[in-house]
Amino acid sequence: MATLTDIANIAISAHQGAWLQNVESDPGNFPDALRATLTQVREEALSKQLWKFAKTTWRAQTAVLDADNPSDQRYFYRMPANCVRIYFVPPGFDFYEWEGGVGLDEGPQMDLVGNRADYDIGEQSPAFNKYMGLLWAWYVCTPVNASEAIRQRCEKDYEKALAEARHDDSKAGTTRRVNSDAFLIARTSGWPRPTNFI
Repeated sequence: MATLTDIANIAISAHQGAWLQNVESDPGNFPDALRATLTQVREEALSKQLWKFAKTTWRAQTAVLDADNPSDQRYFYRMPANCVRIYFVPPGFDFYEWEGGVGLDEGPQMDLVGNRADYDIGEQSPAFNKYMGLLWAWYVCTPVNASEAIRQRCEKDYEKALAEARHDDSKAGTTRRVNSDAFLIARTSGWPRPTNFI
């Protein structure tokens, strides 16, 4: 199970720095830069899509009073505590993102589905950890290594890792399909096939 330090060391590897023992307490400019950007990196990584490990449903959220509604929609729902972003309002209502929440024409209570920030980091997939580590490497490029070439490489690396993490997340919780052609041959011709013929 990966730790925050393991993910920080992915970021460090992109800059060929010395690995950390504990990102939360090790001294130095590199750990300081990592700690200073952690919240931004984590929120950006979680905001890219509805990740299965962070998905949460906040039940029966109550809309704010009409006077406090900043949106153009009939109802406004504030972002629940520890919610990074709302992705879905069952059963598929259209909604509009506003700073601090979402507006829609349905109410006055709704379920909201989104990513939560207060989950165990050990629940993240290895593919997401790689993406978050490479995104973190890009975030700390300016304070740690001012090279524009390294910054561009880090950006390409994290974009590729994001695509891999999205693919991995889409497969999470599914079972592998049997190769239907091979399965059919095995069922209809016997297995193993005879090797001696008369």
